[in-house]
Formats: sequence, C-alpha cells, structure tokens
Amino acid sequence: MSNSKDNIPQVVVFDSESYMKKMKMDLFNLIEAKLIRNDILSTLVSYFGGCEKHEFTLGAIPAMTNSDSALRADLVLGHENNGDTCKKIVKEHLDFDLSPLKEKYRQIYRVKVGSVMLHLMNKEIIIKYDFK
Repeated sequence: MSNSKDNIPQVVVFDSESYMKKMKMDLFNLIEAKLIRNDILSTLVSYFGGCEKHEFTLGAIPAMTNSDSALRADLVLGHENNGDTCKKIVKEHLDFDLSPLKEKYRQIYRVKVGSVMLHLMNKEIIIKYDFK
C-alpha cells in the first residue's frame, strides 16, 4: 500500500467565510468523518444519483484565535451533482489531504507540531487533528 497523497484531493483553505459560502452545496448526507493516516480525513457520504460524476470539495477557514487553548478550523464539505437526476442511493468514501491546513497553521503560529479542532459544519462533527 502506497503512502502517496498525489491522487487525494487537498482541502481548500479560504481566508474568509464569504469564499466558503460560494461552494456548490447540492443535497447529500455526511454519514461519518474520521482522521486516518498522515493528515488524511476520510469521509463517508450518501446522495441520490448514479448517472453523472459527483464532485466534492472540502473547504476550511482557520480560526485566528485560540478557543479553550485549542486551535480551531471550520470545515464544510461542498457537493456538485452535475445535474444528476437519477434516484439511486449512492454511498461513497472520500479522502481529503489536510496538509494545506497544517501548513497554514504553521505559518500563522510559527510552530512545527500542534493540534487543531476540526469542526465539520455539515453534521456538527468535531475531530482533534494532531499534526507533525
């Protein structure tokens, strides 16, 4: 098994909430989200479709202040159904590389290692992300 992150989409780090609000938000259900190896967030989603390729984008807004001594980032999973009107229930595992978010926190706080509380706003999921 390769540890390469080359084919895993990266989180898009936005500077403000207004950019995140422009993400396409077609209907879907975020079933679960968890951290797996090396900065990878793994999600399970379901949606109606089956006839067109669906695209998902993970957007993040880093919080510039500490809350309860932990850094925080708000994340939203955007969905583009590309006009798919089929009614099959599709379940799909999606992985996202959190490295750009880690690099942003390293720049802001001038640290090599740290922790960020990830707040997935689609389903009010909070995950502690320790980065090295």
